[in-house]
Amino acid sequence: MYPTKVLSCVLSSLIESAYITENNNTWVSHNKAYRWEAVISVNAQPHSWAGSTTPYFYNGLDVAAGDFIITKGQARLFKIIQITSATDQTINCIVEDDERLNLYTDPFQNADGSITLGAGFIFSVANGMPAIFPLPEATPDFNDEYVGQILSRFAYQEKNKTLIIDQASHSLSVNDLITLDALGQYSKASYTTDSYDAVVGIVLEVISSGVFKYQPVGQFISVSLPGNKGDIQYLDPNNPGKIASTVDDIFPFSPALIKIDDDTAVFATLNFNTSTAKLQITSDLIPWADTKTIMLTAQTSNNTATLLLQDGANVVLENNSFYSFNLDVVAADSTGANGTHLQLQGTIKINNNVISLIGTPASVVFHNMLTNSQLNAAVSQPNIIQFFVVGLPSTNIRWNSRLDLTKVTAL
Repeated sequence: MYPTKVLSCVLSSLIESAYITENNNTWVSHNKAYRWEAVISVNAQPHSWAGSTTPYFYNGLDVAAGDFIITKGQARLFKIIQITSATDQTINCIVEDDERLNLYTDPFQNADGSITLGAGFIFSVANGMPAIFPLPEATPDFNDEYVGQILSRFAYQEKNKTLIIDQASHSLSVNDLITLDALGQYSKASYTTDSYDAVVGIVLEVISSGVFKYQPVGQFISVSLPGNKGDIQYLDPNNPGKIASTVDDIFPFSPALIKIDDDTAVFATLNFNTSTAKLQITSDLIPWADTKTIMLTAQTSNNTATLLLQDGANVVLENNSFYSFNLDVVAADSTGANGTHLQLQGTIKINNNVISLIGTPASVVFHNMLTNSQLNAAVSQPNIIQFFVVGLPSTNIRWNSRLDLTKVTAL
């Protein structure tokens, strides 16, 4: 464990920077501010832990996005969403009225979401709940009633079991079951006779066209992860039991955790259906060799060179390895009357993360009713093999291919 962060501070400046525009313009909240640029002076918090940025002290350099600031009672607080600059004593940041709750609970019916300038304190969140002990001695105006209202607000917002997502034009509605793709984008979960989406949660509230709240499947866990709120951490293919921030090229849909805040995450479940675009054969006894088969697709409507991709992604190969490849391609135009069957074979060398084709790939044309259509190979750093198809002018063509890769890794 490490000490909680509760920093006494002074909020000295607020400049409005974003306004509510999504609701009816007859509402009093229309065009009212929910986000501000803020300047905050921070007093150091002494403790007995050597692991903080400054050993045995928290200060302005420890304040992070996801922390909260409060200056008066009634649980009117701001969430810090971005640190623009910081020293040990002063923070310039972007703050917002979290879930517009200050604004909508304004008893004067002015939809005022701001908080009062002056002394207050900054606190962090753990497991979705505020960690506000011990209160700084420099905040004598704050009492148990204030703390109780903060706890009540977090409980009302279900902070310990919900996640707020910023995603432009999400098109989601309350009670939608949602899924999450490998690029971190949420959408409505769907089902067909041959596939289904893994449900990651249910939408509880649509805050705006670009913000929604959902309850994830599973329980929140206490863990510190890299990246930003909502980022996915994947299983690390090169380090068993560990995580990585990027998609693994062998099993691109192997998520592990979704980050909630600096100290909280939930176990992730993604849509695994598109993983059928790759088949791999390996041996535990021979780790330096494997073969894999990958489905690559594209669509063309003209004679511009177009990449064949695996579920929209490039094919990334392993360093210090030799590969042989065989690409078998079929294509058909929109009428179904004309098509092509092409093949390309070659060898690839990757040494010290420099990839190259050895010689010129051999090509075979089995049938080509789409005259002048082409298939070419190229390489790109880092360690990417690319295949381009060239269609015909003003002709809609669908391309499907099977890429067989045989690999041996150097000693």
